Amino acid sequence: VDGYDLYPLFEHTRGCPFQCTFCRNSAENKKMRAFSVERFIKEVEYVAAFIKQHNLSRPVIMLADQNFGMYESDYLIAKQLQKIQDQYNFPQRVIITTGKGNYQNVLNTVNAFPSIKMSFSVQSLDEKVLEVTKRKNFPLNLFQHYHNDARKRDEHTSSEIIAGLPEDSRAKHLATIN
Repeated sequence: VDGYDLYPLFEHTRGCPFQCTFCRNSAENKKMRAFSVERFIKEVEYVAAFIKQHNLSRPVIMLADQNFGMYESDYLIAKQLQKIQDQYNFPQRVIITTGKGNYQNVLNTVNAFPSIKMSFSVQSLDEKVLEVTKRKNFPLNLFQHYHNDARKRDEHTSSEIIAGLPEDSRAKHLATIN
């Protein structure tokens, strides 16, 4: 639709293995479920061919997976997305939230397809806030290392924080921002 930034949205893995108390997914989606890599890739290829055939300008896709990169299948998907991009010039960018566990696999997956921009949510960097919300973050030193490498390649990374978590305060929130 002209005038709107509409992006195809895909989901490979549903559910979350973590227990963060502020997130509905820890209560509702504890059971992990996933489509096969082959099915997922066929869906992306279908959209890529459609976009090319109709000469549409839709360079971005969104993945609804909450912890992309943590699983071996995510690495396989990243490698296949690179092949699809080589063939169709699509997608040029992937909007996704990367996982906070299995750190090396997350980094390998993101590096396997540079159009994936690492985005990891810290929610807070205050230890007490993290403790009461049962939140464990991606190690900050690994993210900083990846972020610095991305900047050298003129790429961007992103993160999210949440205001008003239990045990949070204005000072703690501002410290996380800083």
